Amino acid sequence: MTKTHKIIYWIATIWLSLGMLSTGIVQLIQLDEEAEAMNRLGYPSYFMTILGVWKLLGVVAVLIPRFPLVKEWAYAGFFFSMTGAIVSHLAVSDPLTELFGPMLLLILTILSWYFRPANRSMVSTGSTTRITINGVNVSTPKPYQPSKQKRGFDRLNHRITINVVKRINRLNSINRLNRSVVATSSTTVLPGTV
Repeated sequence: MTKTHKIIYWIATIWLSLGMLSTGIVQLIQLDEEAEAMNRLGYPSYFMTILGVWKLLGVVAVLIPRFPLVKEWAYAGFFFSMTGAIVSHLAVSDPLTELFGPMLLLILTILSWYFRPANRSMVSTGSTTRITINGVNVSTPKPYQPSKQKRGFDRLNHRITINVVKRINRLNSINRLNRSVVATSSTTVLPGTV
């Protein structure tokens, strides 16, 4: 990750966190202006509490180290929340100025997610190995190598998988051979049986 990517990530993430934190607090304390806006959009007032709590939890998830799966869920929640807000404002024919906040937070969500460092994203499983079962190609992921102990277990698991596939292929070829022998022997006529 380059220095530019890190800078973009942290600027987008800090602005996103500040935006979600402030809107989450406003929704939790249910300011009159926010309650009127939610009523105009057709949502019940308790929906503000739900959104506020989830936004605050999402900010915590995005900012703390580790827990990449929780971060993915938080980014997804921010994305769905902001796209839902944009569609809701469009559905009630709000002026375009009302779309500025949700649109900005949506863009910041996408930027923060896209430029996140490797230690804040889901671990990739690497490339795939091609294995053939009954003439059909099956892809199995090659394991990543996080530690020597894990690496040894993954290699063993990978070898076992390949050996099982080879045995299945061998059994299938034996079955095909047996079927062909049975098929040819049923058409042979033994002398003296006619």
